[in-house]
Amino acid sequence: MIENKYPLILVSGLAADESIFQRQIVAFREVIPVSWTEVHPHDTLEDYADKLAASVADRVGGRPCYVAGLSLGGMMAPMVAAHFDTKASILIATIRKPSEFPQRYRPAYFFCRFMPRLIASGHFIVKHVARCLMPLARRFRSPERVIILQQLFRCKSWFFAQQLRMLFTWTLDPKSWRHDYSLDPSERYPFPLYQIHGRHDHVLICSRTKPDTIIDGRHVLPLYKADEVNRFIESVMAETDGLESSPVGFHRV
Repeated sequence: MIENKYPLILVSGLAADESIFQRQIVAFREVIPVSWTEVHPHDTLEDYADKLAASVADRVGGRPCYVAGLSLGGMMAPMVAAHFDTKASILIATIRKPSEFPQRYRPAYFFCRFMPRLIASGHFIVKHVARCLMPLARRFRSPERVIILQQLFRCKSWFFAQQLRMLFTWTLDPKSWRHDYSLDPSERYPFPLYQIHGRHDHVLICSRTKPDTIIDGRHVLPLYKADEVNRFIESVMAETDGLESSPVGFHRV
């Protein structure tokens, strides 16, 4: 058990919930996993981050804290952290600003922003295919892949479509920004950002962003590379709050 002095807020990624952080929840003394809340069709990513911060504000209670996020949650982590006395924000397999979003996803922008019902219908079909695959997954696949499949069909299709809409609007429509995201978040927030990324991440490509630490891994690092992620978070706490830690095996860039 890692004895963190201040709570660690965890924001999950696209189509995932707080159980994606199950190996961090059991590793740290005090963790506040953020549950998804209701999304409005006109919410921006910043609006939704405000809602997530409000949903855990009572549990934080004005104390200093850390805010970590995976993928989509990592994009929102600094936005959530801005509401608190944050010691540091930890970005896991994510990007720091919209310009780092992979260009290959751009053709999907129109559908995600203007045809969310089509996206929701597609997700609904994939979700039910995933249900049929679950028996095979339990028998032939790793526990991590089973968890990912379970999260896929637990996610409501309309909510998934709205997540994509907010993501694509933030990354591709500067007119929707409340702040100037052409700047690096480290220039806009009063707390430091620390980023860990998988070298073989094919969802959000490592070379397009500026991670502090690169490890051998893909996208869902909190599950597949839990020990490395936990040591990284612990090392951030040690650097910012005097927490004793001995992280090893990281490649600083």
